[in-house]
Amino acid sequence: ETAAAGASVAQVHRAEAYAPASDDQGGDTIQVALKLARPGVDVLFEADLRLLYFLVWLATEFFETDLRYLRASAASYASAARRELDFRREEANARDLRESLESLPGGGVSLPEILPQYTRRTMLVMSFEAGFRVDDVGELEEHKIAKAAVFRRLAAALAHGIFAEGLFHGDPHAGNVLVRPNPEQADGFDLVLLDGGAVERLDDDVRAAFAGCAYGTATQDPSFLRASLDALIAAAGLGADDGTRKALM
Repeated sequence: ETAAAGASVAQVHRAEAYAPASDDQGGDTIQVALKLARPGVDVLFEADLRLLYFLVWLATEFFETDLRYLRASAASYASAARRELDFRREEANARDLRESLESLPGGGVSLPEILPQYTRRTMLVMSFEAGFRVDDVGELEEHKIAKAAVFRRLAAALAHGIFAEGLFHGDPHAGNVLVRPNPEQADGFDLVLLDGGAVERLDDDVRAAFAGCAYGTATQDPSFLRASLDALIAAAGLGADDGTRKALM
């Protein structure tokens, strides 16, 4: 069967799953999205990592510019990507994100519901969510949904996760955000966030530094922005040097 969607780590198929009975009601089948890891992706990923570390070694050995931050960045990426290969972690991430969005002012943003009884390291089953990609301008115009309203809702949801809940969704590209027309909403739509694999939990120091960077940028205060960048670099354990600052800026 042709996959409904696919990416480097997994592909998604539309399927049916059995929903267990609850209370006095019998079970039934429901439409679901079945996410399966690509065969051999772990081996390919480790090979890519070895190449990445080799390129980092070349850069730090043969360029005069201070690129020490690349080592820490590569290690951080490797750790996050290995976690993303375990779909049991994605289930936990999705649960936390769903709970955090319950306190989003105005609501209107959700995630698919995971069916935990089917979760495995390489398999995830979730409710199938109808909608269209957030960058589908034709659909937005057809449903008379304002692009600016969509952007504000998405930005508010991501900012709420970072600053209010300490949850960072690291992969909100257009394929991971669906727009679902909803006449009950004042602006006529809901958003659905997909793929909770790349989610990080931020401690208070990192959240405060992120807030400082946003404030320094918005107020065009270079001194405040530099201090906030140094705080962010220190909180991330990268080491405050000019090379790291330039990379982040």
